[in-house]
Formats: sequence, structure tokens, C-alpha cells
Amino acid sequence: MQRFPGIDGLRGLAILMVTLFRLWVVARSRLPVAGLDLSLSPLFGHMRAALSFAISGFCLFYPLAKPTDRDRPWPSWRAFWLRRAVRILPA
Repeated sequence: MQRFPGIDGLRGLAILMVTLFRLWVVARSRLPVAGLDLSLSPLFGHMRAALSFAISGFCLFYPLAKPTDRDRPWPSWRAFWLRRAVRILPA
């Protein structure tokens, strides 16, 4: 599989955002600070989910779209889903 350094960087950023948000939720529930709003929603908000969905969509679609770049026909959907199943189901 071809690697994309930019996508890997975005993936790392998404993982970092989710980790920080979860740590914040745990710390906020265990260490209440009176009168101090430590809301991270402007920083994280829905961006975590949107970034994760965009990266996943790209990673799933790229193997299907790659052959069309070289003037080859679209690969079979059956072969695509078979490869996905072989990759996911053993886990």
C-alpha cells in the first residue's frame, strides 16, 4: 500500500485530539475546578469526528480510484469487499 506522509500526519493529529479530549473528560470529572471553565469544545468540537471520517473515506476510496489514474477500468466491487473482509475479519 502506498504511504502518504500528509495523511499519516493528519491521522496522528486526529489520534492526539481524541486522546487529549478523553483525558480532559476524565480529569474534568475527577478534578472539579470551581468557577473555572476548561471547555475544549472550540478547540476540538466536531473536528475530531470530521477529520477521522475524512481520513477513513480517503483510505477506503483510494485503492478503488487509483487504477483510473492509469486509464484502467474500475476494479470489481466484489474484489474490493473481499480484500476489506480479509483485512478486517481476522482482527
